[in-house]
Amino acid sequence: MKNLNDLNHLRIIDDGDEYNGAFEVKIKGEKYFVIVSNGLDWEHVSVSSKHKIPSWTTMNTIKDMFFHENEAVIQIHPPKSDYVNVHKNCLHLWRPLGAEMPLPPKICV
Repeated sequence: MKNLNDLNHLRIIDDGDEYNGAFEVKIKGEKYFVIVSNGLDWEHVSVSSKHKIPSWTTMNTIKDMFFHENEAVIQIHPPKSDYVNVHKNCLHLWRPLGAEMPLPPKICV
C-alpha cells in the first residue's frame, strides 16, 4: 500500500496515519467515501457512495490511488453464509500482509 500521508489533501478525519484513514475522493464528479485500514494481517480499502455502487472503473482508479501498481488486490465474493451488507453502495479491496496472494495465469485474466 502507498503511504497514505501522500493523500492528506483528501483526508476528512485527521486521526489517521500512513496506513489508516478516511478520505473523500471525487471521480468524474461523484464523491466517494474511502476508509483505509490495515489490521488482522490485511490491507483493506472500503469505497462507498450515497448514490450508486462504485463501478469497475471507479474501483480501479481507487486501487491506483491507494496501492502501488505492482500490488495485486482482490474483491471478495464470500459464501452467502458469511455475507455482510451494512451499506448497499459499498465495495471493498483487500490485500494480504505477509503472504503471497495466488493469482491465475496471465493468459486467464
